Amino acid sequence: PMATGAGAGEITRNPHGSSFRWRVAVEVRAWLTRRGFTVDQLAREIGVSHAYVSRRLQGDTPIDTDDLERIAAALDVSIAELLAYPL
Repeated sequence: PMATGAGAGEITRNPHGSSFRWRVAVEVRAWLTRRGFTVDQLAREIGVSHAYVSRRLQGDTPIDTDDLERIAAALDVSIAELLAYPL
């Protein structure tokens, strides 16, 4: 399946099928683009490494609820907005 991150301007192949974690990662990447954030900036904001964020944004590792809360705060969005990707 193919998916696009809203506002991301790119089509990305989902290596994980239609997993929820991948859809959340797509939405987080879209918000990064909307806010003009890089992965490095997000990593610094939430106090983790670039690799830690990258693994989650590629859908390789699930984003846990604590990370989701920190990401939402860093991007100044609600957690619901990060979960808004259509099912």
